[in-house]
Amino acid sequence: MTAVPEVIRPTRVEQLVDVVREHARIHVVGAGTKSAMSAARHDALRCEMTGLSGVIEHQPSEFLITAFAGTPIAELQNTLRLHGQYLPFDPPLVAAGATIGGTLAAGLSGPGRLRHGGVRDFVMGVRFVDGLAKVCTAGGRVVKNAAGYDIPKLLVGSCGYLAAIFELTLKVFPQPTNDRTLRIEAGDLATALRLQSILARTPIEMTAIDLEPDATLWVRFEGDPSAVDSLTRRIRDLVAGLSPTATVDVCFDP
Repeated sequence: MTAVPEVIRPTRVEQLVDVVREHARIHVVGAGTKSAMSAARHDALRCEMTGLSGVIEHQPSEFLITAFAGTPIAELQNTLRLHGQYLPFDPPLVAAGATIGGTLAAGLSGPGRLRHGGVRDFVMGVRFVDGLAKVCTAGGRVVKNAAGYDIPKLLVGSCGYLAAIFELTLKVFPQPTNDRTLRIEAGDLATALRLQSILARTPIEMTAIDLEPDATLWVRFEGDPSAVDSLTRRIRDLVAGLSPTATVDVCFDP
């Protein structure tokens, strides 16, 4: 075994294979924005995947994008935005530099999971190096792929313990033409929780309902302009009937 350096950042898949082959333990990370989720052993090599970065292929007509694991989510979003597409699961920590591989490995999704599902519902295929230093492929660059075990979903949330993911393919959605975010100030936590529970059970189809301590609710929905205005009125009326002291403000309306 070679001496364990403090950190290594592979820039080619062949280098990643060598790292796995030559070191007994490695701690695979992306940009390090979620370090609290996985603790490294003192004798583990820190392997940063940010050296393997960039969009490999974008198929706008198929609503698929393939990228290296170290690609910043912001870069993916910029590429998708040019074609009117986006990642519906609202990956978190984008401004902090989070990578798409780290997001998948951590299994983290944002508010959009309420309606669209989490990151595990959007991963179509992965390529990774396993513990025997073998390059493996699971899933593929197609939406309809039911062959074999669903290894991509197994790796979601594995925090790099099962494999070193270096490439992944995600399905994407068309960017909504109109959406709106409302901020509801409930006044106290008990009222906020009650409002959140009731709003979640209404027939109103919302893309996100988030509670921010101590008593702020963020509600997002989408549709054509007239539908968005109608939903805003319905939510205002509903909140007023449940809590006369609560306030509802439009915070984001592109």
